[in-house]
Amino acid sequence: MLKDILSRHIEFIYPHSNSSTLVEKICESFDISPTTENKAERDYWDENDSFLITYGDTILSEDKHPLQNIHEFLGDYLEKAITGVHMLPDFPFTSDDGFAVSDYRAVRADLGDWEDIKDIGENYRLMSDVVINHASTSHEWFKQFLSDENPGRHYIKTSDPSEDHALVTRPRPSPRCRGSGSSRRSWASPIRRAGRISCPPAAPRWTWRTSSGSRPWKRMPCR
Repeated sequence: MLKDILSRHIEFIYPHSNSSTLVEKICESFDISPTTENKAERDYWDENDSFLITYGDTILSEDKHPLQNIHEFLGDYLEKAITGVHMLPDFPFTSDDGFAVSDYRAVRADLGDWEDIKDIGENYRLMSDVVINHASTSHEWFKQFLSDENPGRHYIKTSDPSEDHALVTRPRPSPRCRGSGSSRRSWASPIRRAGRISCPPAAPRWTWRTSSGSRPWKRMPCR
């Protein structure tokens, strides 16, 4: 059953957590029963599938949302050529061409709304780039981390200033860690721009080391 499979994964990744509680929360988030039978032979994709990868603002017009334009274009020109669509980040952001996300619960107003994305998913298999490794310094969770408030205080990957990183290789001009105004330092991701790496502002990395750090992501696939 599904709960058995999830329990094995949770116990391996978070051996000191209550796996039963985490499994219940995951199933609740996806609105599925823990007793659901596993479909071991399910095919997710194969050589017959073809995905189009696109930003939400690839096609612009004066009278429709960009996401609606994409949906219309797919139906007019690619309906028989592709089986799925990979949407690059369509959340509000502050930098990094959409990858420094400031709010995972919203769709950028200049692109459309959740209904537009749902409509695309009605006709095509939908893959979404949710950017779960780093985010914007403007995100509410990072601000909570800086002020040591819940729940964000648990969500950022940190490094003690006394730790020795001499053997950590990072082929980037930006620093591995950034100060947070406290005794903790957050691990940072480089910012990409037109194929180049820029130093400031580096994006803070989320942590998956503890189950509390992974908790906010359990509902993301349901959006």
